[in-house]
Amino acid sequence: MKVIFLDIDGVLNCKKTPNPRKFPYAVDKRLLVRFKRLLLAWLKKHPRVTRFVVIDDEDDELDQLPLFQPSAETGLTSEIARGATKYLDGKTNQDMRCNRFERLLQNVKSVVRGHQG
Repeated sequence: MKVIFLDIDGVLNCKKTPNPRKFPYAVDKRLLVRFKRLLLAWLKKHPRVTRFVVIDDEDDELDQLPLFQPSAETGLTSEIARGATKYLDGKTNQDMRCNRFERLLQNVKSVVRGHQG
């Protein structure tokens, strides 16, 4: 059985996501459609989970986990959805996380502003 652990902010929403009521978390319909395509297609082919991925825009010190890390600027991209699909299908063991320098900056920002997600 394979599972996707998903963070919402920065994955299913981004800076371009409409949020007129200023909800703490709004879901971007375009990104949700992309995620549903990834999930429903994958689940049809794989009824029992044997691998998992973590999709989160912050690394949260997830060094030992298969992290697919979109930018909070863009949310879940087609490239990251394809990479996660390949990983879940066992076609690669490569995750898609930011480089160490970007991750260090993210961690410093999180400490300064507090984790918001």
